[in-house]
Amino acid sequence: EQSAKEAEALAAHAEADKAAAEARKSKKAADMAFEKGMQQEAAQLQKALQQREKERQQKIREASGGKGGGKGLKALTGGAAPAAKRASLPTAEGAPEKVARRGDDVD
Repeated sequence: EQSAKEAEALAAHAEADKAAAEARKSKKAADMAFEKGMQQEAAQLQKALQQREKERQQKIREASGGKGGGKGLKALTGGAAPAAKRASLPTAEGAPEKVARRGDDVD
C-alpha cells in the first residue's frame, strides 16, 4: 500500500515535470520566434537606412559635380564654362617657378 502511494506520487510528480518542461519548451519557441521577428525588422530598418544614405551621397555627388552627372555646378554658373587659371605675374627676379630658393629659412 505504501509503495503504491509512493509510485502514484512519483507518477504525479513526473507528469508535473513533463507539463512544466512542455511549457518551458513552448515559451522558448515563442521567445525565439519573437527574437527572429525583431532581427528581421532591425535588418529591414538597417537596409532602409543604408539606401537613404546611398541616395543622400548620390545627391551630394551630383551637386558637387562629381561622377553623378556633372549638373550641379552648371546650374550655379549659369551654364558658362569655368574661367581658365591665369599664370602668375612675373617679378623682377623672373617667373616664380624659376626663382632659386634661398638658404635662409625663417623656421
